[in-house]
Amino acid sequence: LDMGNLSYMDGGTNTTATNPSRLGDPVINYVHFPAGMYQTLHTHPSHRVGLIVKGNGKIELDNKVYFNVVEGEVFFMRRNCLHNFITESEPVILFVFAQIAAQAQLTK
Repeated sequence: LDMGNLSYMDGGTNTTATNPSRLGDPVINYVHFPAGMYQTLHTHPSHRVGLIVKGNGKIELDNKVYFNVVEGEVFFMRRNCLHNFITESEPVILFVFAQIAAQAQLTK
């Protein structure tokens, strides 16, 4: 497929590894980014913790601030931070841990 299951995945896939049993519980996603991908800049409404399971790539934060991510590393990203992932010659696989607060959902 040309796209993953979310519009900003740009060829990658995002699979829910653990579904939250109730609003406010954490969720874990298994994410695969193919080689040669430049993901669309986007944000999330919750903090994110990521674990790079395989591969090496980059995260772009707030338009043109780049950080290398390598296999075995863990990263933290604040909610509403504009970001994207970039892969070069190899795919990147990661787990992403997130929790959307129940209170935030109730006030929308």
